[in-house]
Amino acid sequence: AAAAAPVASSSGAETPVEAPVAGTILRYVRSNGDMVEKDETVLIMESMKMELEVKSKAAGVLTFKADAGSAVAAGQTIAVVC
Repeated sequence: AAAAAPVASSSGAETPVEAPVAGTILRYVRSNGDMVEKDETVLIMESMKMELEVKSKAAGVLTFKADAGSAVAAGQTIAVVC
């Protein structure tokens, strides 16, 4: 059961953070290289005049794959957690 705990430095596996809907990335809540926890908000998106919190699906080191201000498609990988 201890294997279920994420370890950022030894796993090497990437967990994608995907855009839940099509929209625009408004701002990052965390920075590239930050250590994040599972279900922690990492960025804010705007879609149809609504702001949405996008959360990490795993614990580890965060790396953004899309810039703030860019338009993204639903399901697009916008960050990864290693």
